[in-house]
Order: sequence, then structure tokens, then C-alpha cells
Amino acid sequence: MTIPTLETERLILRAIDPERDLDAWAAAMADEETVRYIGGKTMNRAESWRNMAMGMGHWDIRGYGFFSVEEKATGRWVGRGGPWFPEGWPEPEIGWLLMDGYERRGYATEGAIEENNKDKDPQGQRARKQKGHGSERRRLSS
Repeated sequence: MTIPTLETERLILRAIDPERDLDAWAAAMADEETVRYIGGKTMNRAESWRNMAMGMGHWDIRGYGFFSVEEKATGRWVGRGGPWFPEGWPEPEIGWLLMDGYERRGYATEGAIEENNKDKDPQGQRARKQKGHGSERRRLSS
């Protein structure tokens, strides 16, 4: 699967890259303040690696998922975000995790708007192939 790279004025949203992202990802997941709103449980490096692999696998299962988020000005990994729809949830959500010190800058809003706009057709409807359980269906939402 080819994962798109999206750019905003201040951010690059790209495929998760374990070689490039694991150190920062693990630091974020080990920080109590950073994980406070995503379950509140910190993770060690091995758990963070598995968490990263889960995010990568979501792309293969659903056809969409989290992006690694880089700050353009510095090239620094500042978080991850994107659509997320685990089994058993009633509907997808746009989930974000930003490293401590990078919140309240509007990054999540900026990235979510770009991600939401990437698949819109000329009528403003969002078209997305959604994979699941051996079949594909096309979903439209505004």
C-alpha cells in the first residue's frame, strides 16, 4: 500500500517509519503528560514499537490510518495523527498525539483539515475505500 505524504504550511504528514520514528515515538509514549488522553498508560520501548506496528497495520487493514507528523521548520517528529477505526468501535475518529511542548499550536487542527480534504471529490464529498474482512466498500461522508 502506498501511503500519501501530505503537507500543510507547517507540517509534513507521512508514513510511519520505524527506523526514523521509533526513538521519538517511544519517548512520547513514555511521557505521562503526552499519553494522558489516550488511555493514560505509559509504554516502554518494546510496547511503543508494538504500538507503532499496530498503527502501520491499520493502513493495511482499513486503507487509512495514522501519519507520522513532522514539523517542517525543524524536521522533528512531533507526533502522530489521522483516522483511526479499531474493531468494535462504532465509527472512525481522527486521533492525535502530540509530544509535550507541541500542543496548543493548532497542529492537530491543521493536520486534520489537510487529511480530511485529501480525498474530497469536486462536490465536497469524501470518498474513501474502506477495507475490512475480505471485502472493500466505498464510503462517502462530508
